[in-house]
Amino acid sequence: MQYQYFKENVLKYIWLVKLNKYFNTFKWIILFLFLYKLSGLLFTYILEPNFKIFDYLHQALISIEVKGLIFIFDNLNLFTSVEENTIFFFNGNSVDVLPGCSGLAPMFRISFVLFFFPGPAFNKLWYIPLSLFFVLFIALIHLIILSFVIIYYYQYYALAHNYITRIIFYSMYFLIWIYWYEQFFIKEKPKAVTNIES
Repeated sequence: MQYQYFKENVLKYIWLVKLNKYFNTFKWIILFLFLYKLSGLLFTYILEPNFKIFDYLHQALISIEVKGLIFIFDNLNLFTSVEENTIFFFNGNSVDVLPGCSGLAPMFRISFVLFFFPGPAFNKLWYIPLSLFFVLFIALIHLIILSFVIIYYYQYYALAHNYITRIIFYSMYFLIWIYWYEQFFIKEKPKAVTNIES
C-alpha cells in the first residue's frame, strides 16, 4: 500500500519537477538561439556594411591569426612563404585568411548574447572579454585544422570547412553560453530568492 502511494504520488511529483526543470532549460536555450540569430543579422546587415571600423578590426584579427599560423607551421617545417594574408605551404598549397575567418562576427555574436542574457552584471565585465579571447583561439584552431586539410587532404577541404569546423565552432559558442548559464545564471537565482525571503 505504501509503495503504491509512493509510486503514484512521490514519483509523479519527481517526474513533474524534472519536466519543469527541462522546460525552464529549454526556454533559456530558445532565448540563446534568438539572441544569437538576432546578433548575426544585426552584424551582417547593419553594422559590418555601414561602419569602417569593422574593416580595421577584421584586418587586426587576421594579422594575429596569420602570425599564429606562420609560427605553428614554420616550427613544423611546413611553411614556405606568406603574401599579404595568404600562407603558402611546402607542397605548393595555400590558405587565404579572409575577413570571414577573422572571428569578428562570432566575437560580436557571443558578446551580444552574453550582454543581453540575464545574469550578474559584474561577472559580465570579465566573462565577456575572456570569451572574446576564447573565440579568437577557436578561430585560430579552425584555421589550423583547415591548413592541415589543405596540405594533406585537399579534396576534403569543402567537407572540413562547411561542416566539421563549423560544428566545432558552434559547439564552442554553445559551451561558452552553457558555462555562463550553469555557473552564473542558475547559481545566481537561488541567492536572489534567499535575499527576498530574509
